[in-house]
Amino acid sequence: MPNYDEFVMEPFYFPEFLQADDQDEVAENRGAYRNTTNWCLFGEIVRIELFTRVVLFCRDKRDFAFLVAFYPDGNAQVDPRPYKIGHTVAVLNTTTKRFLDGREGVRVEKLETCRAFPLKLADLYQMNTELVKYTGGIDEQSGTRPCQACGKEAQERKKCGGCGYYYYCDTACQKKAWEGKNHKKECKVLKNPNMRMLLNLKAATQALRFTD
Repeated sequence: MPNYDEFVMEPFYFPEFLQADDQDEVAENRGAYRNTTNWCLFGEIVRIELFTRVVLFCRDKRDFAFLVAFYPDGNAQVDPRPYKIGHTVAVLNTTTKRFLDGREGVRVEKLETCRAFPLKLADLYQMNTELVKYTGGIDEQSGTRPCQACGKEAQERKKCGGCGYYYYCDTACQKKAWEGKNHKKECKVLKNPNMRMLLNLKAATQALRFTD
């Protein structure tokens, strides 16, 4: 089973806002370099401004406030509809800046470096952590897989037809997971190709871009 990236445990690859510029600086740990090919900044959208340009007011996992301001290249147009209050925005390979009004944030010029996921930031981190824990517990040699709902292990399991990550004893257990494990909502995010890409961000050797 692949080892997926755990967002909260990988600050070089999934930094907080104030860490987003640290990728090529000397790290405190023995002078090693934070030389990562890709990294992703997450923030929960708390307010949206649509006056002269699309500006997202966000907070990172430390509750630090920052802006995501769109300055698209060329004649590209920003569609604000995917960006909603309470959703999580993800920005690839960005650096921080201080805008003319003194506020801190990031500038998005290439639209393919920014996407939003329909989960609160805390829920997105929890979804990711639970997935890493679940898949890490699968024994490939024995071929057994635990049911997400009840935890019982067996070789014959019903795979989730949406995300393909989780397994269930039967339809009844799958229904329990949809309701009790929040999988109905998380499944839509996990099957998104952009989230699947982020789960393997560390392994990428070229600069990543989101797709539609």
